[in-house]
Amino acid sequence: MKRTRIKAGFRILLWTLFCLAALSACSDGDNTSTDGDDAPDGDAETDGDGPDGDTDGDSDTADGDSEDAEVEDEAESDEEWNGEGYPPPEFVFEVRTPPAQEADTLFSQEFPDKFWTADRLPSLDVRVLAAVNGMVYAGTPEGLYVKAPQQTEFIQGSSYGAVVDIADQTYSGKTVVAFDAAVLLKSETSPPDELLEFPAGGIIAVSTDRGVLAVATTGGVYVWKSETWEFVLDSDGYAIRDMLLANGEDYIYLATDEGLVSLCDCAFQEPIIDEHPARKLSRCGENKYVLALEDGLGMYDQTGEQSVYTMIPAEKEALPTDDLLDVTCDESGEEVLIGHATGATLYRLDGAHTDHYVSRRWIADDRVPAVALGADGGRWLGTGAGATRIHIEERTLAEKETVFDATVPYFFRMDGFVASDGGTADPEDDWDALELHDKDNDGLWTQMMIGGWCFAYAATGEEKYYQYARKAMDNMFLQIDIPAVDFEAAGMNRGFITRSLVRDDEGAVYSDKSTRDNWHPVTYEGHDYYWKDDTSSDELAGHYFGFPVFYDLCAKTDEEREEVASYAADLARYIIEGDYVLIDLDGERTFHGHWNPETISIAVDDMGVCMENGYSLEACAEARYGGGWLNSLEILGHMLAAYHMTGDEAFYDAYLYLADDNRYSEVAMASEETLTIVNPSIANHSDHELAMLAYTTLIRYEAHPERRARWIESLDFLYEYERPERNPWWAAVQALSGGADPAAADAVRTLREIPDDLREWGVNNSHRKDAELIAPDRFGDDQVDRVFPFDEIRTMWWNGNPYELVTGGDGRGRQAPTAWLLPYYMGLYSGLIVPAE
Repeated sequence: MKRTRIKAGFRILLWTLFCLAALSACSDGDNTSTDGDDAPDGDAETDGDGPDGDTDGDSDTADGDSEDAEVEDEAESDEEWNGEGYPPPEFVFEVRTPPAQEADTLFSQEFPDKFWTADRLPSLDVRVLAAVNGMVYAGTPEGLYVKAPQQTEFIQGSSYGAVVDIADQTYSGKTVVAFDAAVLLKSETSPPDELLEFPAGGIIAVSTDRGVLAVATTGGVYVWKSETWEFVLDSDGYAIRDMLLANGEDYIYLATDEGLVSLCDCAFQEPIIDEHPARKLSRCGENKYVLALEDGLGMYDQTGEQSVYTMIPAEKEALPTDDLLDVTCDESGEEVLIGHATGATLYRLDGAHTDHYVSRRWIADDRVPAVALGADGGRWLGTGAGATRIHIEERTLAEKETVFDATVPYFFRMDGFVASDGGTADPEDDWDALELHDKDNDGLWTQMMIGGWCFAYAATGEEKYYQYARKAMDNMFLQIDIPAVDFEAAGMNRGFITRSLVRDDEGAVYSDKSTRDNWHPVTYEGHDYYWKDDTSSDELAGHYFGFPVFYDLCAKTDEEREEVASYAADLARYIIEGDYVLIDLDGERTFHGHWNPETISIAVDDMGVCMENGYSLEACAEARYGGGWLNSLEILGHMLAAYHMTGDEAFYDAYLYLADDNRYSEVAMASEETLTIVNPSIANHSDHELAMLAYTTLIRYEAHPERRARWIESLDFLYEYERPERNPWWAAVQALSGGADPAAADAVRTLREIPDDLREWGVNNSHRKDAELIAPDRFGDDQVDRVFPFDEIRTMWWNGNPYELVTGGDGRGRQAPTAWLLPYYMGLYSGLIVPAE
């Protein structure tokens, strides 16, 4: 897509000046982040990246059909509406065979098995790891520990002091373990262990090959011969770090501070490479070796007539980071496992695949001095606080769904709210210890999941999805019913929807509201409640996603459809009666509840015209550079959805009044001037999430083909910028709405990558060199030019910034599975994901 960038610098400068003058316009909606606060008290930070966004600003900052698309119209009409009069209210536009699809085939997913406690590994300070003869050996300052394949824990294998090295091959059928002043020949069966004492001490490394056993010390290299240690090599000033024998003792390779050194015929040769200090050596097939270097991965190939040395640096399309501490190679010679000063890496030597492990999602401590590849396929990572075995399991997305679905009951609050997250006192607590709290966007998050369950119900026919959605919808009705008690008592109309509710059986969640601002007590149908005022436009984006999707895909009877429609209509009518602002109980507009022309379309022509008409720089900039785009999409969709569910022509009249008379149809077209999309320093990921809700509703119920083509064109513009994020929900919206190529493969890749572990682990990727820093994000935080695999970044909700380098918590917070389930279910329904046969 060709885009002009004329005057972009001026617009960015203007926006920056505006941000300095009015910070709220650059903020992230009124959502409150959960991703930085894992304490079980439910209070959240306000950095805007978690499922609740931020609390100090407004998220409203701010084509054509696919020729291959199969359009399904609930009206089952043979012809589209011709644009005369009112469209058929029952009209639904959706694409069920998008231009890109991906089959749900078997894939490999990584899982950590953590040996972080003394009952599983008695000494946690792991300095050396080795997988030999099917056993895994862990060397620590307290001695050697051994784990057999059938065991779930390590047992002590020796008590001769600190382990300094373990050979990668056996000697006389025994595992070779080096201590400072002895070599242990460890036998797991018989004959018994042997201890070869080394009186001089100072052993650094041990190696064995073809019946030869040798140790490297600070003074040189010794070989075990005739029941004694024979000196064969003076260190000659080299600081030896590791050693390998090759072809018996014909070659001795030394990793030194000056590089790789080769000993042949008992005489030093020049270092093969002398500017890359080497720390560890490992075999990687016949006559091939890999080295852990300070600044990359060394590879030495001696298979041809001439030896070849190459180095893979830490950079884009190569290693994630440098500062290598340990290295090992698999039996095929195709994969290398690396321990770094920060993190660990599994790297395919053909460059086809890389996994990087950092954070307590994978490892107990980010410094990884020891690695091993087990015969069972396990990737063993040793740290100063325990070891991790990363193993691979084959599964489908459908099988993964059952894992996330099993967590759903733990996130139901007050019988029907779907909490965005919860917390435990300790990260290792089980699910029964999860505590839930109210959040400002309880309605938004719940309606998103209602929509997801209704897509699942329509795609699969499974009753449980209907039951989930019905249970949650009852609470959505309460969000209007309960504040209506106060509004009607004050002589005001019914229709205001609360941010959230708490009930008298929720303990402190309820009782602490008596001293909180914005909370109102109401007795309703046998319970005491508090409801929260100052509802934002953000919440309504969720409600007009969930209400109509439930109406279309979940409701089983006419009576049930009429009930849903009546609540959606009460809310829409209340907005119209308030002149397109949300009027609170005090008679004033809520802080962010506005969709009126005086805030949306004032800058549709030009900033200068806007200000000449008497509007402030703040108001004009918000309307021009993102806020008008988002809020116009939302309110137009709200009116169409209300018309669809009720057939009340007043809602369609309101739609036309905004779209045509007040030019919302122009404002809703995303463009290069929508800085909250196009400028990485201003890009508002919470707005993007809200926009995807709005686009879904607006395109779904737009019966006019030309107007719908414009909405799809606007969605395509947004998706072109969002495509590199590999967001599976965005892809599902794009597919169902008839947009351009929805990148099905990327969507499925992300659903596969997202970990089963929903704990909010802190992730610091600032050490990585396989991406480039770009300008800081709108909060001033570092971000990069690519999205790392989703199991290598924090637990994501889709209103967060996936390019951010440092974020997350301490593991006590747990995200609800909504961020995975919603795109998966919508992907199934849209045809983006094709179920396995």
